[in-house]
Amino acid sequence: MRYIHYIDLDPNLIEFPENWLNDAKEALNKVTSGEATIENLSRVWGDLKPALEKLIGKKCWYCEVIQSRSDKEIEHFRPKKRVSQATPRHDGYYWLAFDYKNFRYSCQYCNKRRKDVVNNRVGGKGNYFPLADEDKRARIPGDERHETRMLLDPCVEGDVNLLDFDDAGNPCPTALASSFEQKRVNISIRLYHLDHSEIVEDRKSLARDLEDYISDAEYFFRKFASGDKEAGNKFQVKLNLIKNAMNMRAEYSLFAERYIEGKLKPRVTDWKWVVLVLNE
Repeated sequence: MRYIHYIDLDPNLIEFPENWLNDAKEALNKVTSGEATIENLSRVWGDLKPALEKLIGKKCWYCEVIQSRSDKEIEHFRPKKRVSQATPRHDGYYWLAFDYKNFRYSCQYCNKRRKDVVNNRVGGKGNYFPLADEDKRARIPGDERHETRMLLDPCVEGDVNLLDFDDAGNPCPTALASSFEQKRVNISIRLYHLDHSEIVEDRKSLARDLEDYISDAEYFFRKFASGDKEAGNKFQVKLNLIKNAMNMRAEYSLFAERYIEGKLKPRVTDWKWVVLVLNE
């Protein structure tokens, strides 16, 4: 999960298609008046998919898997139709169905219910949107401000900062998270399928690569410091690999960032080159 700041900081980052905002407004009016259903107007959020894709590339905002050939989806953070397990029944946040601030760029595994056959667990957000207090669930436009949501939102920096990983690639809450924050993280891991066996293995594989980059960088830096100029070029190559892994457009970059910082911060005083990474 990466922090996507287009909503609050700079909505101009989105290259809206011509007349898209007017189309979205008209679509909501048609749904509200009963002239059309939400499903009939799915093209509206579909038309915005290329613009959202440009923000950090073809990466799911939740799991950070690059979507090269699979279907990319616009996920409605607050479900546009029925909300699973809401009591009493909730028919969805229809008023947000065409609101770009409610859109998240997602893969199918995070957006839809899927079974991980390896660990026999079902994950995926589907129509779930759990709250800390169900009695405060919004049922009219504007009441969302009273909700305390349980799901982490990639468009809220504080939420992303609660997510951590162990060295084996398993997602977990950060060490300083409160008990309530830990609960939010664990619910999000399950519903976004962040612990799917395949991506855990991918992160574990990335960790092995990062370990090699760090070890090689230290080796070549020491040789360069001893006067080996050729080693300086090799050090720079390894340094670039480390930095590239943390780039927000890279696959699993949050895991890479957490892993690299965890390995390098304890060595900042005796590995002089570490500041070149941590001060970026």
